[in-house]
Amino acid sequence: MYYSKCVQEFFIIVLVFDSSLCGMNEPQCFSRFDYDEKMLEKMVRAEIKDEELLGKLEALEQRLVNVENKVDNTVKEIQANMNHSPVAFFATISSSFTTSSSYQTLVFDKVLTDVGGGYKPGTGVFTAPVNGLYVFSASVMVDLSTSASSAHISINKKSSRVVYLFVNDSDGNYETGVGTVILSLQVGDTVKLTCNESERTIFYYSFISGFRL
Repeated sequence: MYYSKCVQEFFIIVLVFDSSLCGMNEPQCFSRFDYDEKMLEKMVRAEIKDEELLGKLEALEQRLVNVENKVDNTVKEIQANMNHSPVAFFATISSSFTTSSSYQTLVFDKVLTDVGGGYKPGTGVFTAPVNGLYVFSASVMVDLSTSASSAHISINKKSSRVVYLFVNDSDGNYETGVGTVILSLQVGDTVKLTCNESERTIFYYSFISGFRL
């Protein structure tokens, strides 16, 4: 009887101790839940911020695309305006001269027309200011009354011969070579006339002209 009472008291003590432990652990369980809830809340907030940053980044990218499109359109407009800009020149020789070396550039120093600024009367070289098809015409009168019997006048694109304007002594006086070429030029390409022989007198009736189609 006494032993049974002791056992009952022992179980009562165990139950009380166990219940007290649960009471002690309840705040910890609640704290863990609160921690998880706060972490979840932080994750949600971070996700919302990421979405906001992503939206701002997409908006910035779209603005950048719009700026690039505007720049491209502006460049195209400038190029279109440049491509429609007229280019033309016409130049003659102010006084006759004699070539002093082979393959000498013929300088037509008297400019009567110059639209686009492509021709330089100081050098006799035309430089294409815009891309396009160009027409060049030249008439070169050579004095062959001396011992010279012929002359080879060439139209050159970027220092490469395109055609010859060949003049030959037929009556011992002045002979004229005339020619027209159509050339496709890029910006910076050059066109000029040269005389292959030295000691050829180029008469002042000579001229050169060119224009962009």
